Amino acid sequence: MAEVEQRLNICVRAADYNKNVAAPLPSTHQILMICELKNIHPNIIHIDAHQKNMGSFLNFVTSGKLPAIIYGNEEPYRAIDDAEEIVEFLDETYPNPPLKSFSKSALNIQRRNFLSAFRKMLKNHSGEEKLLEELQWLNIKLKEKKTRFLDGDTIKLPDCYLLPLLHLIRVAGKVNKFEIPEKFTRVWDYIRAANELPAFTNHMPPDDLIIKHWCN
Repeated sequence: MAEVEQRLNICVRAADYNKNVAAPLPSTHQILMICELKNIHPNIIHIDAHQKNMGSFLNFVTSGKLPAIIYGNEEPYRAIDDAEEIVEFLDETYPNPPLKSFSKSALNIQRRNFLSAFRKMLKNHSGEEKLLEELQWLNIKLKEKKTRFLDGDTIKLPDCYLLPLLHLIRVAGKVNKFEIPEKFTRVWDYIRAANELPAFTNHMPPDDLIIKHWCN
């Protein structure tokens, strides 16, 4: 008898200005990218994080953390509310194509805290220097690799983590008159390679939604 595919619900934070779309969070973009790359078709549930009881969501995910997944075909359903654990679950449960990277250099790039540098830049223009340092470091590492992505010419999990962050930096940074310098040619090559992938562009938050969420 063929194995019955388990139900998979992905709960994402709804955008503040449109409850029918996902908030422009890198972790959400990352998880939806992985689903498309693996040909997974989950049920997407938009959760209004400002509701006091958040509906029945808290019955399954008591922490209230988003994004989260709820899966299984019968009660008790299981839930995961940690983004890294969600990624690990998806890659192990749906092994094809394999996206896990064993490249130490790719994993080291993934561990860099670009998001922290970006947040500091939004709060204080003096934070631009730190963000530029991080992007310059990334440009050097990409030059050393000479490949389209962080672990070869096909996309892997470290790319799914980093590319949504770069998109966020590129769009929201403009409000603070910050742009990724053109001289970081390998960073731009990397972004352009991502823009050729439907798995990346299909789940890319609109620019106006990013600006409203991150810059207001």
